[in-house]
Amino acid sequence: MGIDLVDTSNNNKYWGKHAVAITGYSLGKNSAMQYGSTGILLKASRIDKIYVHDDQVGPFARMVFDNISSVLNGTSVNSISTSWIGKNGVIGSVRAIPDNILAPLYHKIRIPFDVIHDAIIPFDGIIEAARNNGIIPLSERLEWDIFLTTVNDLKTHFFQSHCLGDGEYCCRVLLENMPKYIWRAIALNKNKPLIELLFDATDIEQGTLFIRAVEYDPTLAVALRALSKEPNFAAGLRTKPEWKIFEWFEKQP
Repeated sequence: MGIDLVDTSNNNKYWGKHAVAITGYSLGKNSAMQYGSTGILLKASRIDKIYVHDDQVGPFARMVFDNISSVLNGTSVNSISTSWIGKNGVIGSVRAIPDNILAPLYHKIRIPFDVIHDAIIPFDGIIEAARNNGIIPLSERLEWDIFLTTVNDLKTHFFQSHCLGDGEYCCRVLLENMPKYIWRAIALNKNKPLIELLFDATDIEQGTLFIRAVEYDPTLAVALRALSKEPNFAAGLRTKPEWKIFEWFEKQP
């Protein structure tokens, strides 16, 4: 992560640019924050701090998202804490202003995060509307955890966690042909996974992308299958990108 450093104890003196390697994060917030115009809940919004290797501080240095602004080039901007010592000799008086993040990816991973994020937003919005109208039995809005994985890690998780049981359904998921790199979008309710959407990370944006859903909660699964088979509902969605997801549910018995 590239950052700009300013010393808040010395009239926001600019110290220059710096770079750190992000090594971890903390999900310290009790609840997810609503995001964007639809109010989607992302698990990532629970992050309250990251841990970085900073060659001027050491490994696992904490950088906290504490909602404190700093001044850079005469403009007030959001900043995060550091363990740097400012002119006043106090640890943390130097603030970091994030500038860019570089993430190395295998060259066959062609689908970026924002494509999956933008596919989940309308899907989540439909579920939330159905929930508010009593069509889908959920006590609260779904929270989404979106991340990249490999097919080996995915199937190892299914096999070892027994989250899909040990019957025919688990076998079908484990034996299905899938690409090497996969985007997982897991819908959670009170930290319990209810449904998961899998996307091909090696496809192209004009492709199908959606692989399948993994249904953890039978009640939600039945509700989504029934909703997708409603003629009026399907007719209004067939020309929209999110229909690729609902079409999968429509084809399920």
